[in-house]
Amino acid sequence: MIITAPGEECQVDYGTGPMVRDPQTGKYRRTRLFVLTLGCSRKAVRLLSFRSSSHIGAERFCGTSPRLDSKLFNDQMRKYLSDRIWVEFYRLAIRPDQRYLGIALIPPRGPVLERFRADAPRINGASRFTAGDSAIRENDSSRILKRSDADAYARTIAVPTLGNANAVDEAFYRVLSPDYPSFVRREVPCEEVETGLNDRRTAITSLVGVGGTGKTALATWAALKAYDSKQFSFIVSITAKDRELTSTGIQALEPSLTSFEALLNNVLDVLNFPEYKAKDVKEKEASVRGLIADSGGLLFVDNLETVDDARIIQFLDSLPFGVRALTTSRRTSVRVSVHPVTVGALTPTEVVKFVQTLAHSPGFKYVADLAESERERIGVSCDGLPLSRSGGHCLDAVLRPRLSPLQTRSQARIGTVKSYWSFASGVSSTP
Repeated sequence: MIITAPGEECQVDYGTGPMVRDPQTGKYRRTRLFVLTLGCSRKAVRLLSFRSSSHIGAERFCGTSPRLDSKLFNDQMRKYLSDRIWVEFYRLAIRPDQRYLGIALIPPRGPVLERFRADAPRINGASRFTAGDSAIRENDSSRILKRSDADAYARTIAVPTLGNANAVDEAFYRVLSPDYPSFVRREVPCEEVETGLNDRRTAITSLVGVGGTGKTALATWAALKAYDSKQFSFIVSITAKDRELTSTGIQALEPSLTSFEALLNNVLDVLNFPEYKAKDVKEKEASVRGLIADSGGLLFVDNLETVDDARIIQFLDSLPFGVRALTTSRRTSVRVSVHPVTVGALTPTEVVKFVQTLAHSPGFKYVADLAESERERIGVSCDGLPLSRSGGHCLDAVLRPRLSPLQTRSQARIGTVKSYWSFASGVSSTP
């Protein structure tokens, strides 16, 4: 038995078939059975013949004559699919009249769902698929997935990746991964961010505040919500974050936003125009401006203050009409058509909700034993700023007496909670 991945290999075999009347002699004859099966497809092609010669079988195929090869085949597909899919096309059993047997080999894609880039040609007044749809193979049939169905299917086949920088990475959409386990909705800043993104007069929604107040968390939440509702025709996300605080200390990260050219390249990658990346910066900027003008898209730029490239600010301050930006920064940077959102300290209610969410995280179940007043004391001692230095002292003072009778290793757990609290910021369980 040959075991392969579904549809990866076909198996061919000959066997003995049933008795069939020979139309030439009128007598019954034992037939030969030709069987072709795709691995794990549960389907097979069975052909009956009086002889099992491959030469006889080759003579009986119909064939086609239009000139076609791999390049022409893939050139035709480029209108509807990205260049990440390449199909090998072979011309076999070429006859004297140039009829041939065409075979297209489509490589398996794994957990990656491609989308159609354009509508299918209209036949009898209808298109079989539209831009944003996808298609999958089920047994021996192809099934078209509408955009919403494709979104749901993509989430079911997604493979979790440790340290994956993007929660969404597909054609026309790239959204950063949340840096929080669960999001605690903060009513005032959340409403202000949504107001800015829905205001036609606003070009840039800018989240400003000291470090650790949850600017990135709020912006990522807003970008993911916009993606789910398809509020924008595309979303490009890029961050200049070069480190993060974890329970084991500060870990270095590789920022995607290092220069103005990196921002332009990121836009071109998401919009599927990688060929423009070879241009010089001025031509590249002109191309990007032309692509995003009147597009209804969103640029999400995180940790803007980290990059020392004035051209990024100039670009954002002069965005073409019809495109918007969502930025986070510790200081005011962009100044034109801005809807500013000041992200401040957590309120006592938000602190209580946040500490409560820790109880659902591995290793923090004992937090559920804290009284609401003790949770509030954490916020008061930390001044409502998760990354403040005083956060460690307040956690120590509040948690130590509570954990001593519960845990023999309370010291280690208190240290873990300190780091966890220091890293996560005002963020929640339901949007």
